[in-house]
Amino acid sequence: MKYYAYLLCVFVLLTSTDAILHTLYPGDDGYAEAIAVTNAFCHVRCPRFVLQPTDPFELAQWMRSSDTPFTVKGGGHSYGCQSVAADDGVLIETSRLKARTLHTMEDGSVQLELGAGWLFADVLPWLEERGYIMPHGECSTVGVAGWLLNGGNHPQLWNFRSWYGSRPFLKRITAVTTQGSVIEIDDKGDIEIVDRSPSESSMYVWARRRQLMKVTPFQKKDKAHLLGANWIVATSFRIEVLPRPEPFFAFVSFGMQDVLAPPVLDRLLTIDRDVSDVDCGIIVITNALPTQAVTLFLKCVDWVDSDGATIRAMLDRSGFEHAYIHPDSTSHLAWHTNSSGKGWVPMTRITYSKPNAERLGRLLSMLYTRRCEECFVEINHWAPLLTHIDWFCSDTPSNKDRCVAWSEEVNANPNWGDLGSFADPHLPNCDPSEVTTHYNLQQFGFGRGSLKRLWDPNRRISYWMDTDSTSQMCDAGVTQGTLSSTCGRAGVNATSLAAIKYNEYKERCDAVDGPWLEATRSC
Repeated sequence: MKYYAYLLCVFVLLTSTDAILHTLYPGDDGYAEAIAVTNAFCHVRCPRFVLQPTDPFELAQWMRSSDTPFTVKGGGHSYGCQSVAADDGVLIETSRLKARTLHTMEDGSVQLELGAGWLFADVLPWLEERGYIMPHGECSTVGVAGWLLNGGNHPQLWNFRSWYGSRPFLKRITAVTTQGSVIEIDDKGDIEIVDRSPSESSMYVWARRRQLMKVTPFQKKDKAHLLGANWIVATSFRIEVLPRPEPFFAFVSFGMQDVLAPPVLDRLLTIDRDVSDVDCGIIVITNALPTQAVTLFLKCVDWVDSDGATIRAMLDRSGFEHAYIHPDSTSHLAWHTNSSGKGWVPMTRITYSKPNAERLGRLLSMLYTRRCEECFVEINHWAPLLTHIDWFCSDTPSNKDRCVAWSEEVNANPNWGDLGSFADPHLPNCDPSEVTTHYNLQQFGFGRGSLKRLWDPNRRISYWMDTDSTSQMCDAGVTQGTLSSTCGRAGVNATSLAAIKYNEYKERCDAVDGPWLEATRSC
């Protein structure tokens, strides 16, 4: 009898989520930090508990013992609010997944083993101290896992890919399936089952998964990340790093009176066309400088000279007499955007045309008349005939609504594209139960919906930019509604969560030393 009682105790310990998996409830220390996201336009929603695994096996045990839907939070940059759980839902928060080791391979290459809980703000300075670099985005608040899985990229950063030739830099993903299997997926699409869940025993299912993995990313350079974050829960990655320095970044401002004439705008739009080692994009910001209500900036990456000499030479040849390189916004690329306290409006704009001086002039005119306290507008070229326009604004409630109204005015303008255009919804005010179609999941072929149905048949991952789903679009307003009773018990609101993210960012900036120090002045 004692023997059976002992076995029962062991069984309870092994199947109790709280005994294995760190869990936070509303009001617990650390709960507010766990649910806070960087995007200040996201509505505040409070899950009934937060799970914080430290390894894939803890998480797999919970997956096997529960069929509860959940949302996953990586670094919490949350451009589309995809890491905001539903009120009274479940959040899997990855901040305790903090593996970080370098491995020298037999061929002499070096790979970084990286847990899913890291931000680029943590990883890039650590790598540079050791003489390495990995591809990354522009915002230091971006989490590595979200960037890898959600197709993170930027048109000024495609040269990272060229450094690797034809090989992918993402070598392996370790993950947990929604039914509780621990797996590893390599850069060829091969799947190794490390610990299979009893509910996933069908050889047919695994054969179909392997087949689909073969016809979707990994074999196309770094495209593995385009599978998206709603089919598995990644817990760690293997990434090839390179013994190279960070590229040099510069913020270059122009007086509006010097650039509004169409011939000057034309030159500005093509300034880096014949400079293979520099990539530039345009960003327009209100109230960025004390002497100008609206300022046009170039943000440029110098892939050759660590002091930006190629950028300076390009500006000299361009004939711009009033270009000013801001010394407090130069050096390391990933520090140039502190997105704390700001958010993205519900629609970005994709236009089937390269912007010309006339269109850019209209955009600037709209910005003049729709004064936001602090609005950023990015204009980027993704392809020869594809332009991406994105809005990024400070988070006061009145400014949110002004920023959204202005972006809708631009979206309604029929003259943006010769070949038409469309708005890409990443609606931060949407209820997580109302799913829309995320464009990353529909633009890369038939395997998207099949992957979701095969890997998450019970639709457990509550990721509102979901695939193979239909629903009405959410309305465009972003003003926060009434907080739930769960948020009331937790004692959180939009202001307190924004303060948490700001303080986290400030602490990271203050902790940075060495070569990255010059880039932290604006923190």
